[in-house]
Amino acid sequence: MSRIDDAVERILRVKFILSLFEDPLADLSLVNQLGSQEHRELAREAVRKSLVLLKNGKITSQPLLPLPKKAPKILVAGTHADNLGYQCGGWTNQWQGVSGNNFTVGTTILSAIKKTVDPSTQVVYRQNPDANFVKSNKFDYAIVVVGEVPYAEMFGDSSYNTRTWS
Repeated sequence: MSRIDDAVERILRVKFILSLFEDPLADLSLVNQLGSQEHRELAREAVRKSLVLLKNGKITSQPLLPLPKKAPKILVAGTHADNLGYQCGGWTNQWQGVSGNNFTVGTTILSAIKKTVDPSTQVVYRQNPDANFVKSNKFDYAIVVVGEVPYAEMFGDSSYNTRTWS
């Protein structure tokens, strides 16, 4: 409880400093700017700065990335590669997030790859390819896009499914 009290106190202090309690309602005159090109560019910058690359090639002096735009054949795989809802996560379109590409405007990672590579590059998408498919197609590169299913608050807790909620 002391940690919660401390966190709440710090949050309230910042809100008082910012005068958020003096005029608590949003300025609706700015609503037409939501989703503007400027906002989308800022979101793309945030994504670029927050992506995590686990490994960039076997030899550090010869990094794998960036990939050449004129690669002959690229496999794109994973549940999040062509799913804008999953890429956006929770608290974006709906409280718990959504699956699919029909809830917001944006660019999936698969679409971005297709737009970025040379027109001669063959981009093949399979959400969950098996080993035989991967071996038999002789891909030059594979990009795997995975992540958590969107959620917010308790639904992301590992113990959520084992509790009884009343």
